[in-house]
Amino acid sequence: MSRLAEIENRIINAQAGGQALSFGLTSCATDSTIYPDKISISSKWLVRKKKQEEEERHLRELEEAQQRREEELWRKREEEERLRNALMQERLRRGTAEPVDMGVSVLWASHNLGARGSEHPGVYSTWLNKDESLELWGEDWRFPTQQEMLELMQRCQWMWTLNNGMPGFVVIASNGNRIFLPAGGSCIAQQYDSYGIAGRYWCDTADNLYPERAMYLEFNQCSGNIYSITKTLQMNVRPVKDRK
Repeated sequence: MSRLAEIENRIINAQAGGQALSFGLTSCATDSTIYPDKISISSKWLVRKKKQEEEERHLRELEEAQQRREEELWRKREEEERLRNALMQERLRRGTAEPVDMGVSVLWASHNLGARGSEHPGVYSTWLNKDESLELWGEDWRFPTQQEMLELMQRCQWMWTLNNGMPGFVVIASNGNRIFLPAGGSCIAQQYDSYGIAGRYWCDTADNLYPERAMYLEFNQCSGNIYSITKTLQMNVRPVKDRK
């Protein structure tokens, strides 16, 4: 007879005879005896849960890292834009030009030294004050040499025209780029000479025969050439810079 059946019979007999019921209890089956692999299942679940949490944490870390990279890239772009705007404002303040590729050995400025636009003559400088004049721009700008001026004359097309009412030559490169050289003349004792008629531009080359003189370009509507003149004359400057 099973233990359970024995207990049931004793209860029935005790109730029929009015006897007190007493008996000892044995331990019941535990979860581990009924479900012997329950502990094993629980361990596997914990392992899976931990792995899932680690994957979720790793995914969050990747997303946060990506977000930080995007924020850093955005800040970098904002800083680059700020620097570009600051450079543009400084160029506007100084009148600094953009370098133009005219298909020759150097890059030519888009307008004259000290000018705010291509049609403006800009400052009138003596050859002796060239270094002081170029401080207005900086950024490696300099006077063109005689050879560089000849190169521009020989390798580009020159057309006399008006630019916002200012006479001068538009110089067109073989690559399609162009610059305008206004006919600003020259200046002596604060008096303009040949303004709107001739253009006079310094070269960085001194005259080998006459130390007090330097080379310059002079042009009018009909012709142009390189000449020598006293270094104290005030005339326009079209700076150049070397290619990087």
